[in-house]
Amino acid sequence: MHLPLNCISSYGSMSSRLLNNIFLKKAGKNRSMGFKPRVRGVAKNPCDHPHGGGNGKKPKPKIPVNAWHTVFK
Repeated sequence: MHLPLNCISSYGSMSSRLLNNIFLKKAGKNRSMGFKPRVRGVAKNPCDHPHGGGNGKKPKPKIPVNAWHTVFK
């Protein structure tokens, strides 16, 4: 089997270098790509998250926890 001399090949995986510069324009485009929205714990009610509730912003505890009171690592 002969290959032409002007062929170009690559070794390894290829990806777009400009992938981080893509502007999606709307939230629905991001959802269609499989990404779900992330909601901050501070924006939730106190019954839903340990960081939630209060008037305005309040300081977070020293060790950040998720909604089930487990420590992030």
